[in-house]
Amino acid sequence: MTNKQLGTIALIGAPFMLIGVIAEFMNPALQESWFTGVWGIIYITAWMCSLLVLQRIKVAGNGFGKWLIRLMFVTLTIANISNVIRLFAGKDVPWYFFQIDLFWPLSHALMLVLAITVLFYNRVNKASKLVLVAAGLWLPIALTLLAVFGKTLTVLVIPGLYHAIMWSLMALIAKRQPGNPESSGILKIEKRAIA
Repeated sequence: MTNKQLGTIALIGAPFMLIGVIAEFMNPALQESWFTGVWGIIYITAWMCSLLVLQRIKVAGNGFGKWLIRLMFVTLTIANISNVIRLFAGKDVPWYFFQIDLFWPLSHALMLVLAITVLFYNRVNKASKLVLVAAGLWLPIALTLLAVFGKTLTVLVIPGLYHAIMWSLMALIAKRQPGNPESSGILKIEKRAIA
């Protein structure tokens, strides 16, 4: 898939956490149900699409940042496994569900580390770096709001809206990057083999 295609998928999926959280607050029967699994899969898969483009352009360099992005793919994949379990099990999740469900906040914590790492490289412009830092700050902001004000609709909407905006902007950064899988060398190898 091209960077533009991945960015488009990421853009479509970016608001799904906000949509899911509001829908579940308005209809408590949807909380921790198959519905949670659906919106979780969409939003995490979309995030992975943005992350793949960031990996392709080596936004965090070739050393620590490269391994950090790989680790994020692992944590996001495990988080998505928890979403698949929720999709099929609903509220009756297995005993190990809560351990693997911790990988989605871990992924957000790693997003902050990635955002800080990106500041040391010039793979994207300053505005894009700012967006990535703002995206990385989502987890501490959301946790602070919940701790101070409790779980109200306003508290859920503010970080949800912030998340939707930042993840949409991150998707636009991905979408604007020139290139396709050939830039990773995969298609070049195939073309040489054919020639």
